[in-house]
This record gives sequence, C-alpha cells and structure tokens, in this order.
Amino acid sequence: MLLGIDGGASSTKWALFSADGAVLRQGRLGSMTGHLFSPEDEAALRSRLADLADTLESRPGAVVAGISGLQGHAGPIFRAALADTFGLPERLIRVVSDLQLAYAAHFPPGEGVLVYAGTGSAACFYTPGGELLRAGGHGFLLGDEGGAFWQGRQALRAVLHAQDEGRPLPTLLAQELSSLIGNLDWPQVRAWVYGGGRGVVATLAPVVDLAALAGDVVAPGGHAAGGAGAGGPCIGDPEPCFIRISTRQPARGSLWRGGQ
Repeated sequence: MLLGIDGGASSTKWALFSADGAVLRQGRLGSMTGHLFSPEDEAALRSRLADLADTLESRPGAVVAGISGLQGHAGPIFRAALADTFGLPERLIRVVSDLQLAYAAHFPPGEGVLVYAGTGSAACFYTPGGELLRAGGHGFLLGDEGGAFWQGRQALRAVLHAQDEGRPLPTLLAQELSSLIGNLDWPQVRAWVYGGGRGVVATLAPVVDLAALAGDVVAPGGHAAGGAGAGGPCIGDPEPCFIRISTRQPARGSLWRGGQ
C-alpha cells in the first residue's frame, strides 16, 4: 500500500492506495508544513504523524508526501519522521514540495503551467530537464496574493477600517465574519486572529468568496482570483513571460474548489 500526503498550512489531506491505484482510505489532518525551525516544530510534526499512524491501523509499504513550504533543511527531517513513524527505510519515502507533487499529478516536465491557490498562491513550470521556474509562493509575509490567507486578511482589514472610520457595517461580509469570529469587537478579533494564526485567517476565504459573489461592497476585490498574484505574470499580461509556455494551465488548491 502507498500512503500519499498533501501537507498544507490550513489542513493536510492523506490517502491510502492499493497496488493497483485504488483509494482504500482517505482523510484530513491539521496543518503540516515545511516550516520546521525549532525542536518544538519537529515534535509537533511527529505527533501529527503518530495520529495518522493510529488512524491507518496498518503500515503502508511506501510514502509520498508533498509538503507546503518545504525547504532544503526540512526534507531530511520529514523523511526521518516518516521512517520512524511507519517503520520504513528512507528509500521507500519520498518528500517533495506540494507544488512538485501537484505538477507531477497533471503534467510531464515541460508540458504545462500549474497555478496553485490554497492558503498561499504560486505558479510553477518544470522544464524538460527538471528545472523549476516559479512565480509567487513567497509566503504570507511577503506575498501569496490571492491565496486564502490574503483574502481573509483583506476582508478583516476592510471591516476593521470601516469600524475605525465610524461607518456602519450592515453587509453580508461583516455579518458572516461576525458569525464565525463571535463578534467584530477588536478584543475578540485580536484574540481570534493572533490566537489561531494564519491558518484560521485562511478559513475566512469561502466567506469572502460568498460575499463578493453576492455583490458585497466591502468584500475585497479579486475574490475568485486565487493565485492571481502568482499567475499575474502569466494570465492576462500582454508582455512576454518566462512561465507562459503552454496553454495547458490547470488551477489547483482549495480556493479553486470553493474552499472545500
């Protein structure tokens, strides 16, 4: 059996496959990213993997994991944690970035551009020689325009600015945000945002989408353009772009599925 893991900042999806590719089981976990910068981060990763092992109740024969934000130093940490958790030699474990996993699921190298919009956003292209060309994917502090965190942050900023200016907020967006957060008083919003981090802010994206589609005047623009920041150089840009190589351009990530 093969265990596939798609680790993201908001949630992690997993599936167990039989030798002929049939899905035997699947489910979700909490966030699992390559942001492993402390012993506490590694301990949290191992705890999450232990929960997954308990859920599976049987050991897979191999593991393939695509992890959001994977950096060079995190790959060995992930492989060691997976090997220890499932009792497998590291040669039967492959850990790559979530972009590489998504790209491989849709294209051979050199045949298309992937636009990805989940908690963050990015666009990527792998050359026939395996070289990665990418736009966006710079993380929530520096970019990820159009991603779920960006949408949630923009929505909260719009509502909070309206409150600061004394403008009434009888809008669908404000009502939905208030329902999710509890109320829109600053102490409540502050505790909800800074207590939950970027993952909880990203969960607001479906509400933003709903409000914008309904014509809400407060909802930030570009609600349906998850990956717009990453795809900007490639979509609707009249100038040549190094990543506009194929008309085959699938859109992947939770935002393209309405946050599901």
